[in-house]
This record gives sequence, structure tokens and C-alpha cells, in this order.
Amino acid sequence: MTDLVDEIKQSFTVSRDERFKPGQVQRLTASDVAPGFVGMRELYSELLLVYTRRGYRWFAGSSMPSQADDLLELTRPVMLPDYVALMVRAFSNGAVIGQGNEQVVKMLLFYGKADELFGNEEYRIQCSQFAKGLASDPEVLDFFTMYLNEGLDQLLHLVGIAHTETEPNQIWNFWLLVGTAVISTSYLAGFKLGKDWSERDLLDGIESATEEASRGSEGEAGSDH
Repeated sequence: MTDLVDEIKQSFTVSRDERFKPGQVQRLTASDVAPGFVGMRELYSELLLVYTRRGYRWFAGSSMPSQADDLLELTRPVMLPDYVALMVRAFSNGAVIGQGNEQVVKMLLFYGKADELFGNEEYRIQCSQFAKGLASDPEVLDFFTMYLNEGLDQLLHLVGIAHTETEPNQIWNFWLLVGTAVISTSYLAGFKLGKDWSERDLLDGIESATEEASRGSEGEAGSDH
């Protein structure tokens, strides 16, 4: 397993924030979550509709089962590739913002306008390149696919439709629900990993500068003799 996959897995592990106590209702703003979260949700809400309608058209006119579990298994092979691609893309969006290396990202973060990045062509190109790099790693794709599959199975039980009869077209609402959840999580995980990379780069830079300064001091001390 690659180090990248390990880091991605770790970024999906949510640590409990000590500020939020169990049993307390908290109102969270976008800034409590991650910069650009609102802009991301607006973009991906539209994309989810596009891809889900594509799935609907794929099965239009065909006979579909009425059991929720059977509906999920029928639609899963068609829907998975597009949804995984959206997850990888959202993860890349979050990582590029979290790392904050690109000039356009730095500028809009500084002015508190991260949501505007999702309409910025330069940012979209950077994220697209990042996403292509992730998608070229089979282990990375396997992880996102596994994460989505687990989310589908868990939410089927959580919303109370597992092993029940349902209107076949309701499966598309279910896909939209799951898609919204996993894409939001992917964005936040990407942001978390990007921040980790940024902090690591900063620490490496400080360490390098300290070593350089130390060598310079030793050189000056030697020249005094």
C-alpha cells in the first residue's frame, strides 16, 4: 500500500473536536467547516443532479424491482464510476485549498472569498490535474470505491429502507442523499490533508533554515580563529 493511500485514509478519520460536547446542539457556520465549503456544495449539487439524471435515463423504461436492496444492487454498477470520480474531484478541491500553495488560492483565502474559487478557471485546472494524478493510482480509486460502497450500505439501513418495498424511482433520491454526504466528506478530508501537507512543508522549511543558520554560525566561528 502506498504512503499516499495511507494519508488519504487518515484524512477521512474524523477526530472529535473538544469544543463540541456530546449531546449539545451546535450551529455551525461555513467557516467552522472549511473555506470554500458553500461554493463546493453549490457546484456539486448541480453535478450530482446531472449524473443522477444520467442514471435515471439509463434505466428509463426498464422493469425495476421494488425491494430497496435490489434497486441498489441494480443501479450500483452504473452509478459508482461517476460518483467515485466526483468524490476524487471534491477531495482534490479541498486539498488544493487546504495546502494553499497556489497564488489564486492564497489571494482569495486572504480576502475571505474562497467560495469564488469554484468559478475560477486557474483553480479548476489545478484541481483537475491533481484529481487525474489521484485517479491514476488504482489503490486510491479502490479506497474511494470502498468508502462509497460502505456509505451506500450503511445509509440504506439508517434511512430505514433496507429490506423493504419502495417506489423504484425513490432510489434516485437515495443516490442524491448518499452523494451529498460522501462528496462533502471527501472535500473536508482533502482540505484536512492539504492543511497537513502545508504544515509539514512549513516545518521542513523551518528545519532547513535552522540547519542553514547553524552551519553559517559554525562557519563564522571558525573564521574567527
